[in-house]
Amino acid sequence: MHASDDTDAVPEVHREVLQRGLWFEEFEPGTRYLHRPGRTVTEADNVLFTTLTMNTQALHLDAAWSETQPFGQRLVNSMFTLATIVGASVAQLTQGTIVANLGFTEVAFPAPLFHGDTLYSESLVVDTRPSASRPGQGVVTLLHLGRNQHGVEVARATRSVLVWFREAGEGQPAATRAVTTTEGEKANGWTHPPFRFGPALLFCPADRPDRYAKALDRADAVILDLEDAVADDAKAAARAAIVGTPLDPERVIVRVNPASSPHFAADLAALAETPYTTVMLAKCEGTADLVDLVEVEVIALCETARGVLAAAEVAAIPNVSALMWGAEDLVASLGGSSSRHADGHYRDVATHARSQVLLAAGAHGIAAIDAVHLELDDSPGLRAEAEDAAALGFAATACVHPGQVHIVRAAYRPDAESLEWARAVIAAAADEPGVFAFRGGMVDAPVLRQAAALVRRAGT
Repeated sequence: MHASDDTDAVPEVHREVLQRGLWFEEFEPGTRYLHRPGRTVTEADNVLFTTLTMNTQALHLDAAWSETQPFGQRLVNSMFTLATIVGASVAQLTQGTIVANLGFTEVAFPAPLFHGDTLYSESLVVDTRPSASRPGQGVVTLLHLGRNQHGVEVARATRSVLVWFREAGEGQPAATRAVTTTEGEKANGWTHPPFRFGPALLFCPADRPDRYAKALDRADAVILDLEDAVADDAKAAARAAIVGTPLDPERVIVRVNPASSPHFAADLAALAETPYTTVMLAKCEGTADLVDLVEVEVIALCETARGVLAAAEVAAIPNVSALMWGAEDLVASLGGSSSRHADGHYRDVATHARSQVLLAAGAHGIAAIDAVHLELDDSPGLRAEAEDAAALGFAATACVHPGQVHIVRAAYRPDAESLEWARAVIAAAADEPGVFAFRGGMVDAPVLRQAAALVRRAGT
């Protein structure tokens, strides 16, 4: 017996609604989204997630041992908590409208989550800005919060995402919007561009084109500065000068205004009219600041508290060739008034930032640039800092006056005795299979790498 045609008929469809997140223009700063339902976390959730991620932490797996610890029971893996509060936001905020997840900052877990707790998620739109170099896309900053069933905050994370504007996004295939290939994804597998500048980099105000050639002639590379060296009412003229005054692009770095600045987009537009491909990004504070710079080589200037703390994440971006730090803006971002003691030595926080930026650069195989020395009459102080920078592994030091260039070059150049030792120990290593004694000292692989660095600094 067959069903009637009436039974088989499909009701006429008048309208089709595709589940999606929000387009860029639908995100409004200050709006909070409550994501429901909540997620009751089970023991199976915790054990499975922990073991799948190769985590052997007893606080997640060993019930008997955890009973002897301060919380008296196993804790839910914090990475599970983070993944869940972000995952809960997808359907309401970014499903099919995201281009890329750009990164996290300020991740914290103020209170523990236990088996049987219910995790509720919410998201606050913190900031939005159109992308300066990616038409039809914009950066949205979100604060994700997780609370348990008692309203206690157990997790928070600030996250930056790149999303489509409606007009551009609706032109993408619906099933693949969230995995659309971006320039950054095409670059997957890139190595960092080699750092080819230094050791003496000389800043030159971009609104003084009459000084461009002289600065380049005096230094190893020139930094044409569109930021601090140029007043707001002179920035347009400075951009025009950069476009209209050609120099050797292999020895030119252009410092642009911060990504959050109203001048940033105009800086990039001017840069696109030049042959220059190396950008120093002022006050870089995270990976989201680099979204519009994917097609150029970037030197990230970590000169605020946020920037220093984000140095490692920034250094991991493939088109970043170097990190630089800055003391004065750093101290200003902390509400301080001086980066140095009366004797001229850096205060502890500046020394810490210098070390952190150097370590972040070294960990990712890129160069580190030491900060400027603003006391023009303090040649001994500059020499001591540049010698220390060279000994620690900085690739270059920035200068603010042509008279500082020869001091920096001399500081980075190994003395004859050190260079002779380096060449000799490298030669001796050719006949030694491992650790060996040389001129009264033991030589191993790290010592040989230090010797090689001396030879490289000598240019031989």
